Amino acid sequence: MSTGQDYQADDAMRRASERAAAARSVPCPCRAGPGVPCGASGDHLARYLGAEQSGVIIRESLKEVIVDLDVIAPRVTIPPPGERVAHGTRGGEAREL
Repeated sequence: MSTGQDYQADDAMRRASERAAAARSVPCPCRAGPGVPCGASGDHLARYLGAEQSGVIIRESLKEVIVDLDVIAPRVTIPPPGERVAHGTRGGEAREL
C-alpha cells in the first residue's frame, strides 16, 4: 500500500523529470545540444533560464528548480531529478563545472 509521502515523492519525481526534459529541449551555452544533458552531474541553470525565456517551462517551474540553491549563477549545475528527490530537495545542491 502506498502512503501519502510515497505519492508526494512520486509526484515530485515526475514533475522534476518533466522539467528536466523540457529544459533539455533547448541548447545550453556549454554547447550541449537539445536532448543531451550538460554532464553526468546534471544540467546548467543557464539551460533552465533559457527554457523559461523561450516559454518551454513556466516561471513557477524555474522557481522550483532554484528554491534550494545556495548559489544562483548560469554555470551552476542542477543535479538530475532522481538525485534531487532522493535527497529531499527540490532544487538540489549547486555544483560548479
